[in-house]
Amino acid sequence: RPRVDDMDNERVPHLHDHGQCVAGSRGIGKTQLGIAAAGAFAEAPDIEVCFVALASVDHAQSVVSALAEALGVEYVDEDVSLNALVAAVEGRKLLVMLDNCEHVIESAARVSERLAQAGAHIRVLATSREPLRTRHEKLYWVAPLETPDVNASSQSILACSSVRMLLAQMDALDAAGAGERGSIEMIATVCRRLDGVPLALELAAARASVFGMRRLVSELDDRFRTLTGGHRTAPPRHQTLEAALDWSYRLLSDVERLVLRRLSVLPARFALDDACAVATCERLSAGEVTEAIVGLASKRLVMSTSNSRTREYFLLETTREYALQKQSEPQCA
Repeated sequence: RPRVDDMDNERVPHLHDHGQCVAGSRGIGKTQLGIAAAGAFAEAPDIEVCFVALASVDHAQSVVSALAEALGVEYVDEDVSLNALVAAVEGRKLLVMLDNCEHVIESAARVSERLAQAGAHIRVLATSREPLRTRHEKLYWVAPLETPDVNASSQSILACSSVRMLLAQMDALDAAGAGERGSIEMIATVCRRLDGVPLALELAAARASVFGMRRLVSELDDRFRTLTGGHRTAPPRHQTLEAALDWSYRLLSDVERLVLRRLSVLPARFALDDACAVATCERLSAGEVTEAIVGLASKRLVMSTSNSRTREYFLLETTREYALQKQSEPQCA
């Protein structure tokens, strides 16, 4: 995954609160930022760090089981073992990082809250597609990297964090300089069309290092076929752009999936009334559509802006393309 030093240092959260959550959409770099934050926190004297990977955990009880294994506590059952875990960490200076909580979020929230209350020197850092919504949770939203404006100057383009990351990734893959980078405008186009999402940029850099930037730009209309070949050691959901979205899509409710598909036909920016008009149907009331948009926004599949007097909503280009491909699934009558 992209290294944190390829990104803005300001993106790394500071762990001042007992319970913090690094949240954001797929491929945005939550794990790497969490690890960087944990590393900085662990520089203080006598701090222990416990990293618990939850991506392969398939049910709620396994959250407690995985944490028990990491802390060397015997697992009996969820309730007994959670109490034992709390007792085991009391009095310790400990940071527990729960990575990838979204698919077991209820259990992860329960564990996080209990641990955060276990002692004055206990810190819990969770990474998740959406907030855990625990009491006193300090939320740190991870936004996409900055992308250049359409008419930006070359100097402004090169100053954008997404462009810096794409070029750094290409340098790492093509140290001899054999691959054609192409014009700075093409690089800016790639960063804009991929929404500044680090995973997408990483996959794009691998493609461009083989075929050149010009061909990459021409292939972005078929990005899900093109952007594959992630690191062999990465989780399956990070090895292709489509797999990353599949992971998020599977975790949606049926209503959220339906609303997302219907929103994909709207223009770049839209008002809530427009969204309700498009998505409301015999199966869904306007109220149900509104609640689904709230859920999609909490998972960063629907984005919002309040730059104007009226709040507007939009889908990232890659999310829109993915949702359009899902239009073949059952729709409203």
